[in-house]
Amino acid sequence: MTQLVGVVVLACWVAVLAGTVLQGHRTSSYSDLVSAVRSGDATEVQVSPGLPARASGHATVEIRWRDGLLRRTTSVVEVRGRQTGHRSDATTAVLRRPVPDALRARDPDLEITTLRRDGGGFGVSAELLGWTAPAPVALGYLTATLATLLLLALGPEPRRVTPWGWFWLILLTGPIGSIAFLVMSGVLSRTPVAPPMRPRTGGGWAFILALALGSVAGTLNG
Repeated sequence: MTQLVGVVVLACWVAVLAGTVLQGHRTSSYSDLVSAVRSGDATEVQVSPGLPARASGHATVEIRWRDGLLRRTTSVVEVRGRQTGHRSDATTAVLRRPVPDALRARDPDLEITTLRRDGGGFGVSAELLGWTAPAPVALGYLTATLATLLLLALGPEPRRVTPWGWFWLILLTGPIGSIAFLVMSGVLSRTPVAPPMRPRTGGGWAFILALALGSVAGTLNG
């Protein structure tokens, strides 16, 4: 029974990752967008509404475009007036003029449409390994994570890492730790999982490992 549940949960994670790539947007930078516009790889972009005409202040503007088979997204700060705009962790550039004007200066023939929200998912999204996933995928991500944690709590004693160790890896590294648990802990084994006889990685070391993996993943995504 445990093996069957493990296979189902693993299939859920595969579906989440596939949905992220097929329906989500790769988080990129404004410089990536400029390069794509200059090279002609991006011929159409979607821009969310920025500051109203003649208004002063600052606003965060999201930009989406397609680069080959990949959908990409980035956010910039649009500033007007005497205010000084500051980049945050979620933005990649500060622009002193409307985003459409800045992009058309790079390519006058660039097709720009307005990015509208349909209200689906109440604006919920998920950041997954450098991708921004839409609401259905975000819900699938949450479901797969909870199912993995339940399997950890109710399943047999895991191999290689203690339960607390697997808990930190699942919680802090998302799909990396979850898939590692499903593949390496013994839940997919055809034979009953015997009580582990060899020393296992404890919760403290697993916590440190999870933080290190998260840092490396964040660096690669940036």
